[in-house]
Amino acid sequence: MNASPKIKDVLAGQEHRPKYEHRRWGYYRVLDHTQADTGQEVLTRKICVKAGSSLSYHMHTNRAEYCTIVSGKGEFVLNNEFLFVQEGDLLQIPAGSIHSMRAITDMEWIEVQRGTELGEDDTVRLFVDWDDIEKYCRSAV
Repeated sequence: MNASPKIKDVLAGQEHRPKYEHRRWGYYRVLDHTQADTGQEVLTRKICVKAGSSLSYHMHTNRAEYCTIVSGKGEFVLNNEFLFVQEGDLLQIPAGSIHSMRAITDMEWIEVQRGTELGEDDTVRLFVDWDDIEKYCRSAV
């Protein structure tokens, strides 16, 4: 008997995460995703952002992120504080921290997410446009 008709039944209860996704700022590719018996998940992604583009100013309540800048130069903002970043820099973003990145040149980094909820449901976006992010952060200081 061929089991392929039952494949939809087998996969029905599983979360399906895209392995590659284009976004307005560039794209990302999932390199690895694991889940421990404790419920902790670890997701590793390669993120590529086009020069002049930026990610939204957002936060996650149930996960921390760790980024290694592989190439390029950019401006990183964490809880309203700006930092110039470039190849070789390491960033630690604790859960609950508001953050964003703007690529000055084409940028690439490896991001490791660790927490109990790694989906879009754990993302709260404050601003999408970099001008709005800058205005908000500079007025908050």
